[in-house]
Amino acid sequence: MGKTIPSYRTALEMEIGRWKIYREGLKPPYQQHFDNIMLYARMHSDAGSLSARMFISESLFLSALIEQQKILEKLETDLYRIQRRMKK
Repeated sequence: MGKTIPSYRTALEMEIGRWKIYREGLKPPYQQHFDNIMLYARMHSDAGSLSARMFISESLFLSALIEQQKILEKLETDLYRIQRRMKK
């Protein structure tokens, strides 16, 4: 983008950087969970760049929620299949 307006990806990385102190305050096992959530946001940055949201954090967290929902639905499907096999 222009010199004064950062690209979405650059703005996203800046927003993630603002959460650094929060991340450092987490216990080590939770830091990995935090890192995964930020990874999810990066994975969906293409959708975020199309959004005209004022706050980058909105698309960051929505991207993470979408990815977590995908994982949750897969786990639910897997569990359902396992339960069906056990009933046979």
